[in-house]
Amino acid sequence: MNADPLTATVIDLVRAINRADFRLILGGGFGLYLKQLHLQRQVRLQTLLGGDLWPYPRATEDLDIFLPTEVVVSLADMQAIRAALDRLGFKPVEEAKFLHFIKPWGDRGHVKIDLLTGPIDQSLKAKVQFTRPRVRPRGKVELHAYLTEEALEIESSLRPLTIQGVGADGRPGQVTIYVPQPFTYLLMKLHAFADRLEDPDPDLSRNHALDAYRVIAMLSEEEFDLVRAGVQKHAASQPVRRAREIISTNFSSATSMGILRLKEHPLFTPRMQVERFLSALAELFQ
Repeated sequence: MNADPLTATVIDLVRAINRADFRLILGGGFGLYLKQLHLQRQVRLQTLLGGDLWPYPRATEDLDIFLPTEVVVSLADMQAIRAALDRLGFKPVEEAKFLHFIKPWGDRGHVKIDLLTGPIDQSLKAKVQFTRPRVRPRGKVELHAYLTEEALEIESSLRPLTIQGVGADGRPGQVTIYVPQPFTYLLMKLHAFADRLEDPDPDLSRNHALDAYRVIAMLSEEEFDLVRAGVQKHAASQPVRRAREIISTNFSSATSMGILRLKEHPLFTPRMQVERFLSALAELFQ
């Protein structure tokens, strides 16, 4: 899918919610896509791997929107977001009702929004209702968020990005969105790879392996240190312990399954530095 429908949807959603304090946190492949485009426009780009060693930017067909904790625990905020989705013409996906929303686009296309949130602090759990993996505030609202336990530090060190485009109504717009820091992104991509490894569609694990490489390749020196600090801070947590197991099993050598999946991806090129990717993963999670 061309990125324009997704950009238009992001612009429309920020406009529809229309709150100065609302931070739209965009994860998933589209968040990485926007970050890569932003970095490629920088004149003095210093990252772990040069831009010529990155995969081609990969757009997706859906938006992974992370709702901050203070939004998920607020009935009024969740009702306002559901009302905004309704005004924009989004309908719940029956197979994942109130977690995923979809809207037709063009003759045969569509845009899908997936709603997620990070770990809920123990002090706030009394304010939400859990039906794992769903979480929502207490009260009546037909909007849920997928509890993503591996999204550690999802609201910390967010990178603001300004995107320009046109909304679905053709009006030009400029909005600021936020993408997670690379520590959070790397944890999510490693977990997603492992979760999809046995899926009948191997493209799913291939995409996550490619995105894990992309996260590492785009690290600045400051971000490298940020990832290492995150790993050390959360060393005893289940998400980091599992990430270490995933790396040991799937990203420890050139013949590991993660690298085989990476090399199977249509966007993989021989120029990509697999050994540097592996050594960076090992160093970060040692």
